[in-house]
Amino acid sequence: MPGAALDSRTVALALPALGRGCEVWMDSSRVTQTPMEWPRMVTSGDFDRDGKLDLILVMDSGPMQLMKGLGNGSFQPALPLALGFTMPDEFPPVAADLDGDGALDLLWTRSYEQGLFVARGLGDGSFAPVLQYGLGAGLSFSGGQSGLAVADFDGNGSPDVVMRRGSGSLGLLLNQGDGTLGAFQSLGTDWSAMNRFATADLDEDGLQDLVVTGYDKVFAVLLSNGDGTFRTQRLTEEPWPMDSVLGDFDEDGHVDQAVSSRKSSTTEIFLRRGTGQGGFSAAALVTSVPGVSSFIGSAVLAADDLDGDGHLDLALTIDQDSDLTVWNTLTLVKGLGDGTFAPGARLPSGRRPSSVTTGDFNGDGVSDVVTLQWESKDARVWLGGPGRTTRTLPIGSVGPSAVGDFNGDGWTDVISTTRNLAFPTVQSQVKMSLGGPGGLSAPELVTTLDSASVAVQVAHVDGGATLDVVLYNFSGPAQLLLGNGDGTLRPAVALPLGALVEHVESGDVNGDGKPDLVFVAGRESSSGWEARLLIGRGDGTFEPPVSLATGDLLRQVVLADLDRDGKLDVMALRSGTGVGAEVLMGRGDGTFTPGPELSLGDNAMTGQLGLADLDQDGVLDAVYCRAVADQPRVKYSLQVLKGTGTGEFTPLGSYSTQGSCTTLTLADVDADGWWDVLSSNPNTDSVSVLRGVGQGVLAPAQCFGSYGHDPYGNPYLSVLDANGDGRLDLLNGGGIFRRNALLLQR
Repeated sequence: MPGAALDSRTVALALPALGRGCEVWMDSSRVTQTPMEWPRMVTSGDFDRDGKLDLILVMDSGPMQLMKGLGNGSFQPALPLALGFTMPDEFPPVAADLDGDGALDLLWTRSYEQGLFVARGLGDGSFAPVLQYGLGAGLSFSGGQSGLAVADFDGNGSPDVVMRRGSGSLGLLLNQGDGTLGAFQSLGTDWSAMNRFATADLDEDGLQDLVVTGYDKVFAVLLSNGDGTFRTQRLTEEPWPMDSVLGDFDEDGHVDQAVSSRKSSTTEIFLRRGTGQGGFSAAALVTSVPGVSSFIGSAVLAADDLDGDGHLDLALTIDQDSDLTVWNTLTLVKGLGDGTFAPGARLPSGRRPSSVTTGDFNGDGVSDVVTLQWESKDARVWLGGPGRTTRTLPIGSVGPSAVGDFNGDGWTDVISTTRNLAFPTVQSQVKMSLGGPGGLSAPELVTTLDSASVAVQVAHVDGGATLDVVLYNFSGPAQLLLGNGDGTLRPAVALPLGALVEHVESGDVNGDGKPDLVFVAGRESSSGWEARLLIGRGDGTFEPPVSLATGDLLRQVVLADLDRDGKLDVMALRSGTGVGAEVLMGRGDGTFTPGPELSLGDNAMTGQLGLADLDQDGVLDAVYCRAVADQPRVKYSLQVLKGTGTGEFTPLGSYSTQGSCTTLTLADVDADGWWDVLSSNPNTDSVSVLRGVGQGVLAPAQCFGSYGHDPYGNPYLSVLDANGDGRLDLLNGGGIFRRNALLLQR
């Protein structure tokens, strides 16, 4: 009031509890997309000196790329490096500080270009122009792929370089003390089959020695004299090496060598124990890993303490698993500290893993694993920590699944249909896992059906309060299993939906209090698809079907009240070029009037569409995945449309999902009161979470690795509290013949 003295006081208000922070983390790998030019190799290091590990990516074509680390296990988008197009093509570049300025430099070799390439680091993530060191006379241009070894071999405090040239000569380039390298000094000429190098003090004299491996089951030890010369031991024995790493695996103080080798459908890991005098014991088999790596190169091997127990563990990439339901895996083999290993944890790596590296990428003091994927074009970080080498990403049975509370106890259960692999086209097993405070129970067989189910859906079908199950089959009619309300299901009966059913929605369309069904099915009399309505009688039976819409590209129907008149409306979604949706406004008596046409863009294809009130204005908004052909790969985006309350929608936003977002689910996974959008990305074997932050706005996608999707059937994505900790988890399925994955929220 005018003339009143200024004053202040504290008023206590009861505010709602805060949600769980600004990010969602699933107990899986963190996925960052790479550029489109097929990533092949990775090298890690702090290239911008900010205390966070970065990645250098070598692509099949185009320049090398830098992905700066964020320090939390994620990376910034890749930036091209101005290093020209003379890139490594067989072995990743080596990061080392040649000139002692504290900034990491890059060194690499390239086939058919006999020389060593060096790019001086400037300490800010950029590099000086590339220098090329020639390898002298007597060159052979027959290939010459060679790795590098960088260490101080002459005792002047500056790192030197060992490499092999195409003629078979192994040689040394001595550092002059200022980062420049001297002429190639030959260490012998009979090294044509050997191209992998590693350094360590093998004879414990304080000098860095050299281990050389390659083809023809040959490996050699070069013991340093400390002046740039070596004493050579050449050994020939099993196994045929695919990759090798050095480390003290039995903790006796001597350096050992672990070797990966392929045998039939398994990858074997052998250990050569170091003697401490520069020699090794004979190779002994220590563990076998299901599957082999047949793409791009070898079974790539890395060694580090990945679970923080003080013992060295192994990381191995596999792209062809002997279990055909799980392909493309990263196997973590737990070291026990005595030269033996526990059975490995098999984790999804993404499609076609081509390179692996380790380091502390989130700053917690424990080493993590990064894999680079050629086909899915991404880098994935598996965070290290207690139990990491034995904790796997939980997997379920093979085949589609869905969720719901089938016994009325308030916990979400899982219903799944598993193909009998002995009779994959004629028989399915239906199984139930009941939820509870201790997590999901083991799947129990509900029934075996003489039909091959390709999808499962949960819905209210017969008018009761209990959930029912609809199964779509490879051939023949869909089947209905009515729920008893106690976690059991009644025998299956045929559901008259027609052939090739794509999607079913249930709701009371005519206002009689009984569930009706709206669905998409193939037309028997002609090609194309049809949206149909079945009016329910309340007992699981229905009146004859009524056609609502037809079209060659119909794929999904959505049942919702779009105009807030209390009557259910229908959206019939078209996929393919010129996508859109036909909107039918419900009269409340089972009939409809034409509504506004929803256009989703020209020259585009779409996946699934979902509805939710994203901005909390009382009107349903829409999200859908849009795909546009943009060579060399399709560009996917998540589109958000604001509902007007009339059945029409207006554009609100566009977001990257880092994948093909074929299946969408909406849920509040971070418990902050806003709808979040979840997408299953079968083209990258991943799941994306886009958090709602209010007013219909979504945060950038967080992407997490999952198991692969097969080419048969659609992926599926469900939300449930799978372990009873109060947090929503994700159940992601890989199709008909692949296992589903359970991504637990941490």
